[in-house]
Amino acid sequence: MREGHSLARLTVASAAAVTVPVAIAAMLVVPSVDADARLNAAILVALFGLPISFLHFVLLGLPAYAVLSRRWPLTAWAAAAGGFAVAAIPMPLLSLASPGFETYRQGQVMLIEDGRYTMAGYLSLLGQAGSTGLIGAMAGIAFWAVLAMKKGGPLPGRP
Repeated sequence: MREGHSLARLTVASAAAVTVPVAIAAMLVVPSVDADARLNAAILVALFGLPISFLHFVLLGLPAYAVLSRRWPLTAWAAAAGGFAVAAIPMPLLSLASPGFETYRQGQVMLIEDGRYTMAGYLSLLGQAGSTGLIGAMAGIAFWAVLAMKKGGPLPGRP
């Protein structure tokens, strides 16, 4: 833990890092049909998203911060890169370990054939990792923003 970051500030930064991805996912996933459907979808996203986000943060993000912050200062770019990695890396590794399907197609595109990913499957996996990585980058920036705020003042570099 870097000097100057109180436990309270780290707690708030951690809460921001856990909730921001879920809020982004809720905005992206929630249908825009009617209010009841939006509320139900948002509840489901929170119900499933918060534990996943929390585990990513506790198992990967917080240890990475603890180790790397001893050597380098936390910057917005480093936080975004770390958040991207924490969000993007686990899913492809788990998916590559075991595709889970003998054959899987999306529309007319074959993604898994004979238990192995096709080129389209690898590209789909890369796209999914990229999109979850972008959401993770926003979580990293939220974490950095809370830690970087001066007491009662704006973020560094802002007037």
